[in-house]
Amino acid sequence: KVEYEDKVAQIELANQSQCMQFIKDVVIPSLFNDSGNLLNEVSYRKVTKNDNIQQTIEKLEKASSQLLCIYSYGTHIQKMLSILEIFKKVMKKDPNGTDELHQWNKLTSFVCTREGRNELLERRTRVPILITLVRLSTLSPAFVLKLEQAGFTVQL
Repeated sequence: KVEYEDKVAQIELANQSQCMQFIKDVVIPSLFNDSGNLLNEVSYRKVTKNDNIQQTIEKLEKASSQLLCIYSYGTHIQKMLSILEIFKKVMKKDPNGTDELHQWNKLTSFVCTREGRNELLERRTRVPILITLVRLSTLSPAFVLKLEQAGFTVQL
């Protein structure tokens, strides 16, 4: 049984496409409960451990939006972090790129409950979900406030 925010999520953690879709459709919007217009200008990119780093960075560079939402969960987070750091280096080296690159992170989790040795014992494990917003332009104070209210932390 997998839960998010104390509600049963009808997903299997082993099914990565199902989990990634759940994160995009349920988890991310729940963080911005009343800021729907903020999510309209976002380009989404999921990252899995099987993604090609170079191809993913090229897709991020070609993103049409100034606001990128990059997300992953569990064992896929390590690859996501590598891609993020390389992407930031590439954007800073690009002569046409911007010096104004802002990153905001939010860590949340799924709670996975499995039966223990008997029916009275159950094992609960947390599976992390990392959601990162990258803004390629100057941030408005209202935007920063929305992110802070949603529990995001700035990455310097």
